[in-house]
Amino acid sequence: MLSKPVLARCDNRNRHARKHPSSGDPEDWLSDTYLKTYGLFGLTFDFLVNWTTGSIPNELWIKRIVHDAFTPWPITRWRGIPSEIHQCDGEEKVQLLCRFADTHDFTCHYFLFKESADSRHPPTPIVEVKFDGNGTVERVLNVNLSNLMDRIRQLRGGPFTTNKKLTYGQTSLDCYLYNYTDVMFPGDADLVLVDSSFTPRVIIEFKKHTSYSSIPFDKQKFSNYYPKGDPYKYDSFAYFRDHFTNAPSALPIVVLYYSIETNHDYVMLEPIEGSAPRGLRETTDPVRIPLPNANDEASCKKLIEALLGMI
Repeated sequence: MLSKPVLARCDNRNRHARKHPSSGDPEDWLSDTYLKTYGLFGLTFDFLVNWTTGSIPNELWIKRIVHDAFTPWPITRWRGIPSEIHQCDGEEKVQLLCRFADTHDFTCHYFLFKESADSRHPPTPIVEVKFDGNGTVERVLNVNLSNLMDRIRQLRGGPFTTNKKLTYGQTSLDCYLYNYTDVMFPGDADLVLVDSSFTPRVIIEFKKHTSYSSIPFDKQKFSNYYPKGDPYKYDSFAYFRDHFTNAPSALPIVVLYYSIETNHDYVMLEPIEGSAPRGLRETTDPVRIPLPNANDEASCKKLIEALLGMI
């Protein structure tokens, strides 16, 4: 009855973002099935930055979509919620996420809601599920949107907007907050690779190229997007990286450029370094790797090994 968010147009949630017709997505290439060979697993979540202090508030957020058939909604009894989340994400993955959060002084919060058909109107109601460090539910609350927005403002150190408008969003809630309010939902870490001791090893940002992209795929590089373009996104990764005082000092941030067009048979990896705000830079030219295929283990492992070579 729950599913992971799917990138879709804000003005028509039935129009999903295009994908490569045969190779799969980065999430498929870097699945735990392939990562476990290297003693790693991947985590994806949303996190906040307090832009006043440059610090990371101690909450990790995860959005999940409630299917229309899930009734009654909002829930009147929450005992079935943990099993629904486990069916969606896998019980082991929920436990790994919560143990990672607890190891680094975060708390783990799932937010469940039904998509609204029109992103000019927010999805309501929203149910928050807080897990403890072992992956056991601590509490379930029906959340008022206004209170949630106040909470985001408080954690961020105030309201936060940009001049950009969101055309595609993971959920109608992201679209509504981004385009119509002075609050944005926490930004997402596309993938953080973590080892068996729950130490983060690399932060990965996925950068998709399409036929509509203004910059040719072979010209993709970090300086196209920073410091002009999308500085807050990349500064947030730097602040998040700096939160991990017990992580390796060279914890890298790597941008993975990939194309959904069939005339490109490679992906590119580009490590970035430096400090926020506005002090990040690319360290080398992007490294080209043959385009992985989700069904070809060897090609996916080449990508993983190239990433490991940047750690």
